[in-house]
Amino acid sequence: MTDQTAVRESAPGRNLLLRILDMMSMPALAILTAFVLGALLILFTSGSFTTLGEAYWGLVRGAFFKVRGFSESIVATIPYILLSLGLAVGSRPVYSTSAWKANIRSAPSAQPGLVRR
Repeated sequence: MTDQTAVRESAPGRNLLLRILDMMSMPALAILTAFVLGALLILFTSGSFTTLGEAYWGLVRGAFFKVRGFSESIVATIPYILLSLGLAVGSRPVYSTSAWKANIRSAPSAQPGLVRR
């Protein structure tokens, strides 16, 4: 039994935690990048850190501390979620690579004298 196998067998919960962290790393990086780019844009246009703090505090206060803030945030994001799902479904490949290659090989030739090998 190798050391890697022993680690895998001794900690099944650790593998689940690593899979969850791996799965969540890209969305967390995207959110962090959005906050950093937004902060740079606010700093560039306003020139003060107080405006940056007020902007992000207003974002949090409006979304979580108002009576209907969270539900209004969800209502505002639903069109963007549906748009991104539509683009993802619409731009997915129809065939996998192996199925596409199989169709190319088995398709009759477009030119009568051309022989496929």
